[in-house]
Amino acid sequence: LTFVRMFALLRSLWPHFVRYRRALLLGILFLIISNWFSIYPAQLVRHAFDEVGARLEQPRQEHSAGGGMARTLLLYGALVVGMALLRGFFLFLVRQTLIVTSRRIEADQKTALFRQYQSYSLTVLRQRQTGDLMARISEDVGAVRMFTGPGIMYSLNTVTLFIMVLATMLVVNAELTFYVLAPMPLLALSIYWVHNRINQRSEQAQAQLSTLNSLAQESYSGIRLLRAYAREGTAAQQFSQESDAYKARAMDLARIDALFFPAILLLIGLSTLAAIWIGGGRALK
Repeated sequence: LTFVRMFALLRSLWPHFVRYRRALLLGILFLIISNWFSIYPAQLVRHAFDEVGARLEQPRQEHSAGGGMARTLLLYGALVVGMALLRGFFLFLVRQTLIVTSRRIEADQKTALFRQYQSYSLTVLRQRQTGDLMARISEDVGAVRMFTGPGIMYSLNTVTLFIMVLATMLVVNAELTFYVLAPMPLLALSIYWVHNRINQRSEQAQAQLSTLNSLAQESYSGIRLLRAYAREGTAAQQFSQESDAYKARAMDLARIDALFFPAILLLIGLSTLAAIWIGGGRALK
């Protein structure tokens, strides 16, 4: 059900993606190049260690070997620093394409939504709460921007990085790759479980925020009437109750969100531990 809703959202956003397709394709290209510059330095470090070890085994004079190793380490160090700078440069280009495009899509959606509000009949406008309309054009469109910008960027980054890293790991050692990826099914199930609950809590919080905005807008619009009938205390109490309800739902969302990252770090730590324990033991042998 989650994937069906996600694809439905993507289908509704497709006209925006087509309009800004050039920037999106450039952003994906820059993302792939940036990930390559983040992976390959590890291979350079491995080659540097191998070359230094080979130089140490050669029967040379001590000062000659030391000078050769210094030049080797300086060369590899310069390459690693250069690749880090290039990775940062392409990350900048990624944000200038994908994130800027998401801002443009947000502006287009707000303009389209405002025009749709203007086309509503008076009957429809009376049936809609003003706070709910305001929440949709501000909070909801902002949430869509987070999906079209950081959401898509991080998702593409995860997919491309996973493919590139997996290919590199298999080339280095296929058996060790299996042990490192063993916690992956549990990781996928954890992400799926947490994602569903975050989605539920987020929808509840957004609905309560709309109610809170509507109550505030109605109180501000009718402040003279409230004062005329001395209803300020009642309005403040009602607003406090709705605010507490929103706080409770926001705290539920924050608790689930806080559980997500420690669980991910734990499972990633298990993969790292497997790599060090098994790979380190075999290196010692």
